[in-house]
Amino acid sequence: MRALYVVLLAPVLSTLAACGGSTEPQIDTSLKPTSTNVAGSFNLVSANGTAPPFAAFTTSTADWTLVSDTIVVANNTWTEATKYSVLSLLDNSTSTQFTVVSGTYAIANAQINFTMTQGGTVTFPGSVTGDTLTIIFSGRRFLYTRNSP
Repeated sequence: MRALYVVLLAPVLSTLAACGGSTEPQIDTSLKPTSTNVAGSFNLVSANGTAPPFAAFTTSTADWTLVSDTIVVANNTWTEATKYSVLSLLDNSTSTQFTVVSGTYAIANAQINFTMTQGGTVTFPGSVTGDTLTIIFSGRRFLYTRNSP
């Protein structure tokens, strides 16, 4: 139930590891004012500039690759479902894993204020402009596109 942390933090951690302590380029964390039409199903296009699939994280027994991530926003609630491909480091087998987190949101000060209520207790801002959902988490930008009805 930690998909949002994994999706949003894994690119941050892999980026920091790849930098090897060097100064990271500044990322524009500003948000455009949000539309009031925020409802819909949105697919992840990029996490800090990296398109899926991408390495999410590694444990002592498995390499996790984020395959896809979808956020559904409706009726002041949101749900995120993440699909992973998991490579066992023990026997080289591959499996598929899914995680789901959810919460509530409110629109205030021209942005969406997301609050996770299942799978964690973090809050973070976002906005919808046209068919693009932008989320800022830990100083990083995550872009999603709205699915056509």
